[in-house]
Amino acid sequence: MLTLKKIYCLGFLTTLLLSLCAMTSTNLEMGITSIEPANAEVLEQNIIVEVATFKLQEGVTPDEFYAVDQAVETQHVSQQPGFISRESAVSDDNEWLVIVHWRSIEAAEASMASFSGAPATAEFMSKLEVDTMVMKRYTGYGLHD
Repeated sequence: MLTLKKIYCLGFLTTLLLSLCAMTSTNLEMGITSIEPANAEVLEQNIIVEVATFKLQEGVTPDEFYAVDQAVETQHVSQQPGFISRESAVSDDNEWLVIVHWRSIEAAEASMASFSGAPATAEFMSKLEVDTMVMKRYTGYGLHD
């Protein structure tokens, strides 16, 4: 029997797998047919890792939010220039985690600037407790094309 945790785990793994397939497809289109070894030269411009945590509004179920979260990913975030991948997960105490990888800080900032005006994001924001949201950006090392 599938529990809610297993469903979210499957959703997370599916999202990750789809992101990897999309990146592989892009690599093939670019003529990249092999993965470089771990000591390969890192790109001059490192990725940006955007991490957000938050809690949901009272009465919003994880299942309800998961559908909204997926809509934001497919209808807005993944369509932004510089997007690499996005994952979301929920903890035992119902805190949500969203991790987005961007090609540059400019791409991350442009996406954030367009976020509030996008149709899919209004419902997303209405489902969470805005005062619990914490977002940070990190510079990631080791991205290889």
